[in-house]
Parts: sequence; C-alpha cells; structure tokens
Amino acid sequence: MSIDPKEVLQQMKNHGEILAIGDYSGGDDEGGCEDVTVYKWSESSPAEWKPQNITVELITGKHPEDIPGVEKRGDHEHECCIQTFFEQTVWDEYHTFAGEFYTNGTMTIIAPNSTYPEGMIDVSGQDEVREWVDKDVFNFPKKD
Repeated sequence: MSIDPKEVLQQMKNHGEILAIGDYSGGDDEGGCEDVTVYKWSESSPAEWKPQNITVELITGKHPEDIPGVEKRGDHEHECCIQTFFEQTVWDEYHTFAGEFYTNGTMTIIAPNSTYPEGMIDVSGQDEVREWVDKDVFNFPKKD
C-alpha cells in the first residue's frame, strides 16, 4: 500500500500538527526508520515556532527534544500513517538495505504553512560505501 505524500501533509494540517521528524539508518541487509516525533503547535510556543515560521533552516541541526511545542500522541491511527509514510520513503530509497554500505539521516515533514503552501518533505543524510576486500586472515595454507 502506497501512501500519498499530499494526503499525509493534509492530515497533519487537519490535526494541527506543524512538524514530524524521524531518523533512519541501515546497511548490510538491515535498516529502517526509527521513531517519528510529531509536533503540534501550542500558544505557549515561542513566536519563531509558530506554524507559519517553520522552515528547514530553523530546525536544521536541532534534536527533537530541542524543539518547543507539544509532542503529539494519542491518535494512534494517524501516527501510524505518518510512521508508515516515513518507512515507505526510506524503503523506496534503500529497498532492503542490501549491500556493502551504511546510511543514516533524518527525514522532516513540515505541514503546509505560508513558507511551504504545499508542505515540505526533506530527507537529508549521508551514505558510506564500503568496499569488499578479499583477505586471507589466517594465511592458510602458508606460502613459502
């Protein structure tokens, strides 16, 4: 089942959510998306964190716990949809994580606002390719 990004962005807006952040990592046949944190704006949030001010630049380099706002929990079905969308996006890129590589990064979803009228999805991270080196670590049979 494929989840439409526009549907996820619209659902976030409808639920009053401003932001979702999730980390991913994997390689050598294992990997996936880890917990996703979803934020809902509150009146007590600082002005720069009002929905219309949320940008990629504002959140770049920040850990989820450094971002003010109410972490939204409770709408299990909706949260599963966001988590599934994160996983779908990561798996579409890396498939089964098979191969001699390692990747890690962060995926950010910003709900539609005045800066991003359609919403915004950003995936940033790094890939490391490992080369297979054939070594005889036991030096057997011993060569003269």
